[in-house]
Order: sequence, then structure tokens, then C-alpha cells
Amino acid sequence: MRQRTNIVERLTMEATLSPVIPTGADDSRSESSAEWRDLLFMRECCYGAYLSIFFLVFLNASHAMACTLVPGNFHQVTVLRGRVVGKSLGSLGFRWLRQSFSVSDATLTLYEYRFADNNADLTRTNPAKEIAVVTVSSDGKFDFGSVPKGHYSIGVSVKNSNRMGGLFYVEVTDKVKATDKITLDVSPINPDCTGGNEFIEKKL
Repeated sequence: MRQRTNIVERLTMEATLSPVIPTGADDSRSESSAEWRDLLFMRECCYGAYLSIFFLVFLNASHAMACTLVPGNFHQVTVLRGRVVGKSLGSLGFRWLRQSFSVSDATLTLYEYRFADNNADLTRTNPAKEIAVVTVSSDGKFDFGSVPKGHYSIGVSVKNSNRMGGLFYVEVTDKVKATDKITLDVSPINPDCTGGNEFIEKKL
């Protein structure tokens, strides 16, 4: 730090010196300028390193933040049949692309709805009441058949995948326009809640 201060002082003094410069001063000035350029280069390198470290810390923190979905957002439908789609594509997980893949190894479980139920409630203590279980066909299609009116949650698990799957809340009712089919996108969810876990209904 003292060396840098000395260089600054020397450059300041040179700027205020008389135009008459003693012999050998040009060499001294060249050395000072070279030292100053070295210091500037080192400072820029340090700033670059600091920015890189900050970016990596921020990126890791953003990935560590989990997306929290609000339970009880019911989709009103008249039937529970349709198709399961999705794919883990990372940065290429565009909506149209991931929903072009059928999921052929998924199991759907229909549960009686309980307030604030979640994935933990379905498998641990005090589980929700299981109503029916269906396995999708080779092209991802499923059909729960005739389901009484009421509120339910649909848990989707995909074989050999701990990232794909989902939990969807539905109300089976006859007070809305008839449902043709539903599509369940079980692609992985990003930390900012974009990505999968999308419920798509097509009316008749």
C-alpha cells in the first residue's frame, strides 16, 4: 500500500514539475508509468475475481432456494382422464418442448383432499385417504373412470425419477362446462416456480 502511495505521489509531483526535465528523468517516468499500469492491471484482475465469486455464490443460493407451491388451488373438472407429459431438459425445458414428451412410467394416486396436504402427508403419518390408483399407458394416458363429486388431490410419481412428478388439486363437479381431457405436466420445477407442475384442461 505504501509503495502504491509513493507511486501516486511521484506521478503527482511529475505533473507539476517545470518543463525543464533533468537528464535521466524520462527513464524514471517510464518506470513509474510501468509500475502504475501494473497496479491497475492487478486491480482489474482482483475486481474480476470478486465478481466471479459473487456470481457463483448468487447462483448457488438461487438454486438452493426451493419453490413453494400453495396447496388447495383447485381445478374444477367433470372427469379425471387425460395424459401425463414432461421431460427433464435442464436449460432447454421450453414449455412446448417438454410437453411434447409423454410419460409412460408414471403412477397416479387419487386422494381425498385434506387441508394443506402435501407430498409428506401422502406417505408419512396421518396420510390422506387413498381413493384409487392408476398406471398410465405407453403413451401416457390415464382414466380414473367415474369419480364422485368432491375435492381431491392427485399425486403423480415417475419411476426412477426423483425430480419429475407432482401434486395437483381438483374438484370434480357438474357445475362447470364438461371436461374433455386434462394434461398433467410433471416436468421438474425450477427454483423460481417456472417449469412443470402444470395442469391443463381441455373443455368439450
